[in-house]
Amino acid sequence: MPDGGTRSATTPGLRTSRAEQAIAAIQEAGYYDSVPRTSLSDHEYYPDMARRMRAKAEALLKAPADLEVITGEVTTWENRLAETAPGDTARIIDTLEHPTSVNAAASGKRMRAALAADILEPAIDAAQSAQASNSIEKMLCHQMTAAHFSAMRLLEHSARPNLPPVEVARLTTAAARQMDVYQAACLTLQKLKTRGTQRVIVQHQQLVNVGQGGQAVVAGPLKGGSRNGGKGRKKGQAPS
Repeated sequence: MPDGGTRSATTPGLRTSRAEQAIAAIQEAGYYDSVPRTSLSDHEYYPDMARRMRAKAEALLKAPADLEVITGEVTTWENRLAETAPGDTARIIDTLEHPTSVNAAASGKRMRAALAADILEPAIDAAQSAQASNSIEKMLCHQMTAAHFSAMRLLEHSARPNLPPVEVARLTTAAARQMDVYQAACLTLQKLKTRGTQRVIVQHQQLVNVGQGGQAVVAGPLKGGSRNGGKGRKKGQAPS
């Protein structure tokens, strides 16, 4: 029988978030489920420890009481533990309908990444404009925002006076590639929104040129007549 020590996936000595502790508890429960039973006491001890770890994980997965929901992302003041600069968490703050601590931690990391890239506000605005409904769509909107501003910065650098032509060409080419990335992401987002389906409407339109003073009648599709124009019908056969 083991000594009761845990097998946490987190690094000892480091303060971890609720989400990391919950994931570690789930992994530990799986460990206790997989340990071979070699004695009668093992059949009691290991299942009991697995149940305890799952109960611990369930408690840790519950969203913190201090959740803030604004701007399409969700975060908690607990995220201040990972602030790059004091007050960063105050700039970040929304979304998930029923968030867990993992959702909150993931949302906070998305926002901190956008903050570090100096695109926090436009990234959130892009996700709201695109009505991003899940984490994948939100991250894609953030990437699109980053690509857009990267292209703009490159173009700004290319417009500097006295810049060698070869450097101007290099910067504008890099900017064009970022624009291609942005546009490709737009198409990917559209596919995610439409679930890969495409609807094409084909409409027939007949154009008629009319000279001055003339009149025209535009009709819908006309049913074609017989090839021989009614000639050669059998005797007694009604015209079609």
